Amino acid sequence: MRRKRFILTIVMTVTVTLLFLTTWGSNGVFAGSQKFTWRIATKMPPESTEGQAFSLFARRAEELSNGRLKMLVFPSEQLGDIQTSLEMLRAGTIQMYLEAAANFHIYVPGFDVLHLPYLITSREKLVEFFASPLVEEWREELRKKYGVRFLGELGKFVRGPWRCLIATKPVLSLQDVQGLKLRMFRSEAYQAAWEYLGADTIILPWTEIYEALKRGMIEGATSPIGLVRGMKFYEAAKYLMRTNEYSQSLTFAMNDKNWEELPPDLQKALVQAYNEACEFTQKVMYKEAEVAIKDMVENEGVTFIWLPNTTLNEFKEKLMPLYEKWAKEKKYGLTEEILKVLR
Repeated sequence: MRRKRFILTIVMTVTVTLLFLTTWGSNGVFAGSQKFTWRIATKMPPESTEGQAFSLFARRAEELSNGRLKMLVFPSEQLGDIQTSLEMLRAGTIQMYLEAAANFHIYVPGFDVLHLPYLITSREKLVEFFASPLVEEWREELRKKYGVRFLGELGKFVRGPWRCLIATKPVLSLQDVQGLKLRMFRSEAYQAAWEYLGADTIILPWTEIYEALKRGMIEGATSPIGLVRGMKFYEAAKYLMRTNEYSQSLTFAMNDKNWEELPPDLQKALVQAYNEACEFTQKVMYKEAEVAIKDMVENEGVTFIWLPNTTLNEFKEKLMPLYEKWAKEKKYGLTEEILKVLR
């Protein structure tokens, strides 16, 4: 009889403990009342289409969490450039950084292939690649080794919707690239590719492009078309070329520890808010690109040029021997296996 009571007591104790942890959390705070403040860094201005999507995400996360998640968005690199933001993300100083997955090549080299010019030029190919076991391995390595994870399904957030080159002079052929003072973001592979095409590359933070164009420090910069008007690059450079350099998406990178600290219902709220932000970009990005081009051409004196496939193929054919060399050397995360899948 005593043995039965003893076993019953243990069972009840375990049950009550589990109930307490489920209801109150391991820190003794009632789970349904826990509140969290998340700081979100981005380099985009709030009035841009991406900035609007970020605001939608933050607002919906707060609404879906009934105010238990407070989302503070810091746009326009207010908290620092990409390198600084990534360090803050890993340290947990910020909880989320909204940028392209390619920027995480500094931790997992494979991500570098995502912004190699003329390698992944269609959105369909990009989404397919994001869903591959190889990218899943990269995501796990990023999470386990560096404490960073991506929210939701990759490829759903439409950035762009395509790449362009904004410049102070027309760039219509490979010949026009020779000696072009071209702004670069910090990627050795991306820089090496454009230098191989003949450009004179200069690394600058995103938010310094406008002044650099205006002062003549650079003659051009690559960009998603959807960001040119929001950044007012057209005021300093009047030639806009559609280059289809590579297809882009944007990732919502999170500090993994901060994510794990959230109760399941708040994690679900973030995923839903992310999906709604992605749906917003899918609906508006293409339309916004058309509106932006029309406005810049008609009201800002911009010359828009849709580069023909012959020119784009010229760029790609020039680069492929370089990519094949890198693949053999397993350089910049590129392998013969990846090249076979992507080319």
